[in-house]
Amino acid sequence: RRRQRRQQQQQQPLQLEAQAGCSAVALANMLWSCVVLKERPGPGWLACADTCLQARLPGCPMPVLCTCTFALGAMRHQASPQLLEELEVHTKDRMHEGRPIDLANLASGCAGMQHRPSGPWAAAYLSAVLPKLRGYSIPELQRTLCGLAGIGCKPDDAWLSKYYNTFRAAIADAPPGTISLSVAQMGLMASALARLNCRPDISWLEECLAVSQRDLSRAGASHLVQLVSALAALRFRPGSAWMQVFLTVSFQRLAFYSPDQVVALLQAFARLGHRPQGLWLDELSSKVQARLQQFNGEQLAGMMGALARLRYAPDPDWLADFERASQSRLTTEISAGGLATIVWALAEMKHQPAPGWLYSFMLAAYRQLDMFDAMQLGIVFEALPRVSPHPSWLDELVQICATESSMRERSISSWCEEEEEEMMDWQGEGAETAAAAATAGPAEVAAWQSGEQGEKERGGGSDGNWRGRTHSSADDVSSSSAGGRSQSREVEERDVRGDVYQAEGLQEQEQGQQQGEAGAHREANRSNRNGTEQERSPPQRPQLGSRFRTVQCFVVGGGGAAEQQQQQQQQQQQRFASSPRKLRVHF
Repeated sequence: RRRQRRQQQQQQPLQLEAQAGCSAVALANMLWSCVVLKERPGPGWLACADTCLQARLPGCPMPVLCTCTFALGAMRHQASPQLLEELEVHTKDRMHEGRPIDLANLASGCAGMQHRPSGPWAAAYLSAVLPKLRGYSIPELQRTLCGLAGIGCKPDDAWLSKYYNTFRAAIADAPPGTISLSVAQMGLMASALARLNCRPDISWLEECLAVSQRDLSRAGASHLVQLVSALAALRFRPGSAWMQVFLTVSFQRLAFYSPDQVVALLQAFARLGHRPQGLWLDELSSKVQARLQQFNGEQLAGMMGALARLRYAPDPDWLADFERASQSRLTTEISAGGLATIVWALAEMKHQPAPGWLYSFMLAAYRQLDMFDAMQLGIVFEALPRVSPHPSWLDELVQICATESSMRERSISSWCEEEEEEMMDWQGEGAETAAAAATAGPAEVAAWQSGEQGEKERGGGSDGNWRGRTHSSADDVSSSSAGGRSQSREVEERDVRGDVYQAEGLQEQEQGQQQGEAGAHREANRSNRNGTEQERSPPQRPQLGSRFRTVQCFVVGGGGAAEQQQQQQQQQQQRFASSPRKLRVHF
């Protein structure tokens, strides 16, 4: 089915383009069918519908045009600028032709497409709606107000006064025993009024809430949260009777609230200044405790701040679970304001976190020190002594954080200086080698080449074994040092293993030294038997960036070669011992 649906969606643009002669009514029916079926076509299909609608705007009837606009907005289609401009041109002077439902659909469609019409268009819309308000139903009134909030069009006081009176009359004219205003509609209207920064009369809000109270028992969790959040945004606190019914209904849905809804619900109660009963808060905390890991850092901070403003302190087990859930998020997901909120909430709850959590908090706060404003810093400095075991312990923790940060910066700068010095040393040795090669005579070069060629022909003799062992030892030392350097780059726990790698490197150096001495003795004996001196070519230079470099060695017969090799190995050991491998302190 999915494959067939994708194929149909891919073929629909071609079919729609082939049906270029379809009427605007047919296009409106297709768009409305997609909305009813809750199916959003692909971008290609919507783009083709956009083009077709733009071509039919001049002669399109106003109801059909408003239906197409509402359907495109319901599907969250990003219409082209050309279509939106043409839409304003062809609807501005025809507002009086539209019915109440058409004008409501027009505003809702523009809001769904995230289009902000021009000022003259908004003025023409308000002028066309005002004389027709008496014929609007409750859903049409609600949709019109939400559409105005979506396009950012705030009516004047006279327009709003007539709107409030019309809405009150529509509620009074509803048949008795019916639910004329649902919780979802009331929540949408209150949210729209809050977005428009309009605050109606208290009597009007109380009357609307009394009518919607009949639908509270059937409302979902999202509708309940939306309604109480909108009332908090309007700074309107309902009566105790309505709040009691609301708490009773919401108590039955505590297990179905998402993390966002839990935070929004608690923050709404805190802004309203209404503290639920202890049983309600205890049940909410028990439901949330099992899902603390599902909350992100900002949600945890918002929830703790709301609970503290409601003067509610969860039990120690709940707070311990909160510490475990938030400790890993302190440095990654929580902003400076969230950190200040958390430490203030813990201080208000008179809870002292574990030292490990406090250390993580101090590190997170120290890293975001530049992000705190003056008020947030004041909150942190006022709350930290209240949650720490002892003031001197807090001073030591601050010094530890400062030391940790300075050591981190120093390690990075020392690593950069080390790389620069190593590059300069390598370039200097390369220049010396080039100068030695330039001053060498033709006879020495020929002898060196002949010795290298003879060694290749012998392949695997005693001298070949000595050279192979020398190269393998140098490679081992180079790889060991490279591994040590990569470990020293780490700023965290792996740096403490530096001594282990250093000991392994020294052990490999001693093995290489013993093998080199044995090979040198064998070569010296063979040179004495032959009675000739043979100069050996230096080993191949390792790759750039290695901490250890192989020194050029020339085996000259007799016991001098062994002494020279031993001296070179000692130099390498001294260089290894003096390498900038730092052991950092971890707390």
